[in-house]
Amino acid sequence: MVFALKTKYPEFHAEEGGGKFVTFARVLLDTCQQEFESLPDALQSPEVSDADRRDMVDKNKERFLANMRFLGHLFLRNLLSTRIVQVIVEDLLGSVDDNALPEEHMVEGICELLTAIGYTLERSCNLSRRLLHDSAHRLEALQAASAEGGAPAYSKRIRFRIDDLLDLRRSDWQQRMYHERAKTLDDIRRDAVKEWANGGCIKQFATAKAGSQ
Repeated sequence: MVFALKTKYPEFHAEEGGGKFVTFARVLLDTCQQEFESLPDALQSPEVSDADRRDMVDKNKERFLANMRFLGHLFLRNLLSTRIVQVIVEDLLGSVDDNALPEEHMVEGICELLTAIGYTLERSCNLSRRLLHDSAHRLEALQAASAEGGAPAYSKRIRFRIDDLLDLRRSDWQQRMYHERAKTLDDIRRDAVKEWANGGCIKQFATAKAGSQ
């Protein structure tokens, strides 16, 4: 939809600013910047009661992750540059030498973003490949980081999420696409026959490239 609007309305009169022409891409980037800057550093507020805290955390987290996926799709449509993606990653994760630990939702958000665009970054300019390399290195460091007392700094879920992203990169962004559906008894019998015919091996899923344009 965004790409279609950009094509149909490449520029138009602004409501403010003396009726000057503005481009759709500029309005989109300004809107994304405002949305990104308005995202909370923490998912919950101390002013919220316990009864509402869980609901707030879930809503803020889903909004945050959805924005990361959306930014990824904008990059794949050439509506965001690698430089902007680099700023987003560094703002959320910090630099490789940064000792500060970002919040868990920030780490998960970058995993979502890189899953969406990793394949394209890997095959783009040197800046894109360097960004992906540095991001993977930073995520590995965060995965191994310890909190006070020696316990892992991040939950198992986040560490597994980082693992998933790193494994996806090692497999050249070949992502398994599971097709889940209810099976009848006849389906089960047919699968059993195919498995026996294939020497006990049956293909349960298809694959697709993750993060490609």
